[in-house]
This record gives sequence, structure tokens and C-alpha cells, in this order.
Amino acid sequence: MRERSHCASTMRRLATAVVALVIVGPACARREVDGAVKLEHVPGITRATALAARRHDRSVYVATRRGRVWAVRGLQRRGLVLDLTDRVRASGERGLLGIAFSLEGSRLYVDYTDRQGDMQIEEYRFAHHRARPNTRREILRIPAPSRNHNGGQLVSGPDGMLYIGTGDGGVHGKAAQSLSSLHGKILRIDPRPSSSAPYVIPPDNPFATSDGKRKEIWAFGLRNPWRFSFDRKTGDLWIGDVGEAEFEEIDLGLAPDRGRAANFGWDVLEGRSPRRAPLEQERGFVTPILVLPHDARNCAVIGGFVYRGSRIPQLVGAYVYSDYCGGELRWIRQRYGRVVSRGRLDVSTDEVTSLGEDSRGELFVLSLTEGVYRVARNN
Repeated sequence: MRERSHCASTMRRLATAVVALVIVGPACARREVDGAVKLEHVPGITRATALAARRHDRSVYVATRRGRVWAVRGLQRRGLVLDLTDRVRASGERGLLGIAFSLEGSRLYVDYTDRQGDMQIEEYRFAHHRARPNTRREILRIPAPSRNHNGGQLVSGPDGMLYIGTGDGGVHGKAAQSLSSLHGKILRIDPRPSSSAPYVIPPDNPFATSDGKRKEIWAFGLRNPWRFSFDRKTGDLWIGDVGEAEFEEIDLGLAPDRGRAANFGWDVLEGRSPRRAPLEQERGFVTPILVLPHDARNCAVIGGFVYRGSRIPQLVGAYVYSDYCGGELRWIRQRYGRVVSRGRLDVSTDEVTSLGEDSRGELFVLSLTEGVYRVARNN
């Protein structure tokens, strides 16, 4: 009886401990993560808009709004990689907005607003840490009906395809629900040319065999997806979609679908709230994993990355994002598509335009006014 009583007592203590962990676990996690990082400045770069990394390359590559791409190693700006200033229209929301490398690193893709105001996606051969200007190849040109909501994100996906974020074109945003328009979408193409076209439609794209629908579309119903990324461990697709007047949102496409054919709701929904009655074909919306009230600190959400680096162990598995107005780095953790904890990293900068990660999964923050920062462990 004494032994059985001892076991019962032990089980009660264990049960109490488990309950305590369940109750205080998220708060403990917040305390462990918040304040765990600092920002280290990379001098010599202004108007930073996008960052890309090459596999097995210690440098990262930073795009500026006016059309230049710089190499950065450690905390130093290195050489000029590409200069597109004679081709780029840089004002307001326009400029050089996105860069990405092919998975093997031999090609650099750029997404910019050209002199006519249209979105231009091009390819350059890349070798010896330089893009070759004489190898320029136009992949896709998307007419822009207005000066804002350009999108501009480029991502080489884990499948080797090129994913392209496009805004809804401004004006009234009706294009996001139209499957005959490239606006308000994430597009997916094979950027290698065929004998008759500058790119190839992957056969597993959701509308690859559909008449009257743009075959490039991967996901739709987005207002201005700024920015999106794939979790390098799970393949999950994370999207920061800029709101209009009520809400900012973070969307999530869970692997293995990774957002394929997902309708994220704009312009029928803003956040989770209806804006208008849906048409008959507008059903099955994927609602945001996180909705933020549109206010002075949340005016334009900046999508980020799930941290998979090694320098900040407390942050591993957390999705880190920011906002153009608020400027703080924030994080959330999810389980089965639901937020289970969230917090702030107690660091910020002005006019955040993008987050980026190097080839090892370490994070960077880009600012229109302050340039480039590396996110480091706060010892």
C-alpha cells in the first residue's frame, strides 16, 4: 500500500507539473523569445527593398528601389552586382521590388517597374558574384493599371519553380477574384524558355488545362502580397497581404498543397470580415491565420520567414514579420493552422520594406530609410 500510495503521489505531482506547463508554457515561451535579438547595421545601402541568397554562398544580395543590386558579406557592402537604374521607374510604390536566384544559383531574376509603369520580370546569368547585363532575357511583362499595389515578390520555390507576387492593380481591386487576370495573385511558372515561349506553365498548376483562366495562377484573392515565403523545413507558404482600411493579414498555405488554388478572399473579404456579397463562383475562402487592425502601427504588413537558422535557438520555428509603419519585429507560432503563441522581439527600425534570409536561414531586415540590418542573438 505504501508503494501504491507513493506511485499515486508521484502521478499527482507529474499531473500538476503537466498542467502547469500547459498553463504557463506560452508565457514562458514569450519571455524566452522576446528580447532575444538585436539588430546589426550594414552601412552603405539606402532604399533597400529586397534580399536574396544563393545556395552555398556566404554573401547575400540586396536590391534598392532605384534599381541597383549589391552584394553584402558579414556586415559590409561589397561590389555592385547589377545596375538597372536606366530601366527602373522608382517613385511611390514603384521601383526594383523583388530579386531571386535559381536554386543552383546560376541565374538572377528581377521584378521591377519599368519606365512605362508596367511590372517587368527578367532573367540574368550570374557568375563570379556578378550578373551579366548582356544576358538580359525578358520573362514576363504585366501591365499596371495604376501606380500602387504592384506586388513584386519573387521566390524560387522548393520545387524549383519561380513564384511571382502581383498586387490587385489598385483602383477597385476587382481583379483579385478574376481568374482571367494576373493581378492579385501568386503566379507559378517554370522560367526556363521553351521553343515558343519565354517560360513554361507547370502541368500541375491548378488552371493549367482550363480555358479562359490564366494558367500561371497558383493562388488568388490577394490585395498586395508583400511579402511571401516558404518555410524551408515544412514547405508551408506564408503570405503577408496588405489590407485596405480595416485589417492587415497573414495567410498560411499548409504543405503539401502550399496554397495551390487557394482563394484568400480579397476583395470579398478584408481579413475575415465581408466587404461585399460573394458571387456564385466565389466560395471556399482560406481565411487568415492572423488578422491585425489597420491603424497607426499596422498600416502595411511586411511578411517574413519562419526562422530556421542556428544562431537564435529560442526563435526556431517562429514566423517573424513586421509592418511598414510599426517597424517592430514580431513573431507567431502555429500548430495545425492556428496561432498558439505570439510576441514582439523588442527591436525595430523605420519604414520596414522587407525581411530576408541568407543561405543558412539567418534573418535580415530591410528599411527604406535605414538600409539593411542583420538579426543577431542578443548575448
